[in-house]
Amino acid sequence: MRGEKGQSGILIANLLVHGHRQCGGTNATLFLWAEKIVRKGGMTMRTFLMGCAIGAVLGLLFAPKRGEETRAEVQRWFDDWQSQAQDRLTDVRDRATTVIEQGRLGVNTALDKVQEATNQVAQKAKEQVNSVG
Repeated sequence: MRGEKGQSGILIANLLVHGHRQCGGTNATLFLWAEKIVRKGGMTMRTFLMGCAIGAVLGLLFAPKRGEETRAEVQRWFDDWQSQAQDRLTDVRDRATTVIEQGRLGVNTALDKVQEATNQVAQKAKEQVNSVG
């Protein structure tokens, strides 16, 4: 068992789903129960994210719009999110390509300098060998 901290997400989910029926039937009891969970360190990131997910689902279920409108709105939101993700991916790909090209240019420049220096040393060595012999 994970202890009280791990169970607090489940308790909050039950609180949101079943409401005050599970907590004795009064709003005061409901808030005291939620406060008790929070005081015991139950507000972890997992609990927060679980609450966000449950809130989003409940918001969609109890929205004052018709299902078709809600689905169209969710589809528009998803399309916008997908477009933004695609744009960011393209930006990252373009930046990576630029950095890679700059790296290649730098490596090629360094290799050219090394090759030139090697050729100069080899030429001087040949000249010294020829002048001695």
